[in-house]
Amino acid sequence: MKMFLTTTIIILVVCMFSLIPQTFAQSQEELEAQYSALLLQIVEELQSQINALQGVATTTPFTLPPEQVCGVRYSGDASIVSVQQELLNQGYVITKVDGTIGPETRAAVSAFQSTAGAEKVDGLIGEETRRLLTKHSVACVGDVGVTVSSTAVVTSSGVCRLAYAGENDVAEVQQELLNQGYAIEKVDGKFGPNTQSAVSTFQSAIGASVTDGVITDSVRTELARRSVSCDGATTLPPLETSETQTQSTTEPDTTSSTTATGIIQKSEIVAGVRTTTAGVPDDTAVFTYFITFKHSGIMYIPTNPDQAFAIDVINSSGNRVSVDGIDSVVSSAQKILRADGTSYFRVESGDTMSLRTSVQPGAGSYYAELARVSYTRDNALTVVNPAMINYGFDGTAWRSETVTLLN
Repeated sequence: MKMFLTTTIIILVVCMFSLIPQTFAQSQEELEAQYSALLLQIVEELQSQINALQGVATTTPFTLPPEQVCGVRYSGDASIVSVQQELLNQGYVITKVDGTIGPETRAAVSAFQSTAGAEKVDGLIGEETRRLLTKHSVACVGDVGVTVSSTAVVTSSGVCRLAYAGENDVAEVQQELLNQGYAIEKVDGKFGPNTQSAVSTFQSAIGASVTDGVITDSVRTELARRSVSCDGATTLPPLETSETQTQSTTEPDTTSSTTATGIIQKSEIVAGVRTTTAGVPDDTAVFTYFITFKHSGIMYIPTNPDQAFAIDVINSSGNRVSVDGIDSVVSSAQKILRADGTSYFRVESGDTMSLRTSVQPGAGSYYAELARVSYTRDNALTVVNPAMINYGFDGTAWRSETVTLLN
């Protein structure tokens, strides 16, 4: 308290002495304006000192690296402290960031849910609320409290992130326009008529006064603000527990799926014997899987059939028949071509694929099982060596009917 009073007295003395030399040369109105400004500074400093003494929460500054235009202050993590701090940053009443969910925090959450258009306005910090909070936590250069520094550290541990951070790169802009549903025929880094048209459509959608299709700073900023992606996991991790939040804090996942991961849903599995043009069965068994993707965010799957999927063909004795993966993949997903000649399917939820394999193992009975899917969550267009994820399926859930070959 002694330090507090000392600081206040020093501020008053310094400010008063700074005004004395100017007093005789200024009008009464100018002096009154200066005194008003002085009093405001004193009140602000006193409030800051009181807050520090009482532990009252304050908003936090946000620093971006020079190459970024925008970032997310809150990334959907499970910390109640992080949720409280972000609510405070967005202007909701949080007097103490303490990790405890009390009446004040519930009221702030309810107010945010109402403003953000959440399906449930219940004051509970569920998955929907945390995703919405992340989307509203985007901070860009020019916003209050946002600074740029070469020492800023960009972390990638959060569940949610910006798919596009406002980089001045045509390919990045094209990819994000595509991510947000605008008509981009090819992500090639070239600014042509197609890209200009997509940018113009985006400008119209955000209510810009100019819709000339030029990639300006404001276009990049607004594109970044709308690029929040929570594709690191199908569901966010559980919220940290608190003795004051007794109800469930995570809304149920309503996505139905026949797989344990929730990534792929089978539509149909067709097994048959290929026939000749004369309608005579030959010695080839054909297995086709029709699948639909059910996931959040974006997945990139190699267009190389053997690299992307594996289908096991098994005989009546339970022994695997030697086959080289699958023969073909047909997909509704967009195909992207890398500079090194490799290509990937850019798969969104709802996209479909048909996988086909044909084998000639000789006379006998055979069935097929979908064994593996390989994909990456990295942006396969921009990441040099995307980290591939291999997932094996429960064969009994993906088993075809039996096909009998006579020769």
